Amino acid sequence: HIRDEFGAPPSPPPTRERCGYATLLSHASFVPGALAMLTTLRAGGAQLPATVVATPSALHPASSALLRRHARLHVVRPEEEAMLTPSAKVIQVMNDKPSECAGVEAHERNASGLAAEHDCSRWQRLRTFVKLLLFLPNVTRCELLLHLDADTVVAGNLDGVFTTFPYALRSGAVLSAVGDIGYWNSGVMLMRPSERLFEQLAAMVAAADYRISDDPGDQ
Repeated sequence: HIRDEFGAPPSPPPTRERCGYATLLSHASFVPGALAMLTTLRAGGAQLPATVVATPSALHPASSALLRRHARLHVVRPEEEAMLTPSAKVIQVMNDKPSECAGVEAHERNASGLAAEHDCSRWQRLRTFVKLLLFLPNVTRCELLLHLDADTVVAGNLDGVFTTFPYALRSGAVLSAVGDIGYWNSGVMLMRPSERLFEQLAAMVAAADYRISDDPGDQ
């Protein structure tokens, strides 16, 4: 067997049935983008399953029905979101940032000090910590996953990424994305879900045991 730098033999490739796509829906304003992304994904020829991971406040019965035409819907449960509550340090960073919403002066902050539920600004990005749920295998039911942000437009069939992509994950690697030292763009990620890794990431979120960027709810 060919071994990687960690000395572990390569894992057998996931079966086609265990590969798929996922996107996150953390605010109702992202529904049109998610629908556009899923539509272009299917129009490009992708046959593998897709999962939309959505917070309950982002959904409406009509939008849920439209999303289910293209993907399986996983609605985030309160206990799942509670596992990824950001630390007080992260919330303070967000508190110090102005809202990006137009007419924000008219938006009243709620008792927690964050902007109201309808504010789609950086306050709302605190909800995007639930993106880490993608690392839980039972959320998407995938062994190998391609995450696409809701503002992604797909220009072709991406199914081949899982088998022929030259930088596909090797044994021992759990994530591939564009980025730089200490940073990566989480908009498009090829990843290998792992319950053990999710538990480590959730502990880091709770303890703020990582370098906090100026926009911690995004990247």
